[in-house]
Amino acid sequence: MLQRIPDDAENIALADERAAEQAAMALDSLYIAYSKDAKPANAAEVRAAINGLFQQLENPSSYNADQFASSLRQIRTMLH
Repeated sequence: MLQRIPDDAENIALADERAAEQAAMALDSLYIAYSKDAKPANAAEVRAAINGLFQQLENPSSYNADQFASSLRQIRTMLH
């Protein structure tokens, strides 16, 4: 499930900023649960990237779907 969210980056990002926000919250929650058990070596890097998603959503009027999708795809490459 954790990897499916970034796999659907374009559809999520283009839906609207609310869908992007829901995806960011879901990814955040799932990663917190995953990292408690798996303890990935790049956890700090992934957390920073997820936090970056939330930063992109702070101002809805400046939401950029392409940038959000790119950030989601980048997170996908970090997940193992």
